[in-house]
Amino acid sequence: MLRTFLLAMLCTAFVQPALALDDVSKVNGSVSIDTGETVGDVDTVNGSITLEDNARAHEVSTVNGSITIGDGAQLRSADTVNGRVSLGARVRVEKSVESVNGSLQIGEGSDVSGKVANVNGTITLVAAHVGGGIATSNGDIEIGADSRVEGGVIVEKAGWFN
Repeated sequence: MLRTFLLAMLCTAFVQPALALDDVSKVNGSVSIDTGETVGDVDTVNGSITLEDNARAHEVSTVNGSITIGDGAQLRSADTVNGRVSLGARVRVEKSVESVNGSLQIGEGSDVSGKVANVNGTITLVAAHVGGGIATSNGDIEIGADSRVEGGVIVEKAGWFN
């Protein structure tokens, strides 16, 4: 009996449990995810979000705040209302990057598999890849050297008489 118990304890010491990732949520404050940390969804209202270098997260979203993603970070998507999104170098985004009333900057060597879209702001690519196209309404698009966009580029200029 004791031998079976010790064997079971020894086996569980070498097996990591499959735990759900913690979500991080805040109202009226900013959120920062440390270098190399892995979390679930990250969201805030009236605050900014920062993922440090090599951090990992699922959905990252804020209202009335900016999103800054460090070099080498990985996430599913990033979206903000009334704020900018800035991706550092070599960032991997599985889905989309979107903003309403804010600019989007996609850093060197970064890869967004989905779309990059905004309303009212500039979209800037610096030697980056976008797999799902770029769209803006009432904004500008700057595609730098060595950038690659698949899925097309759509620019809609909003106005009173369109």
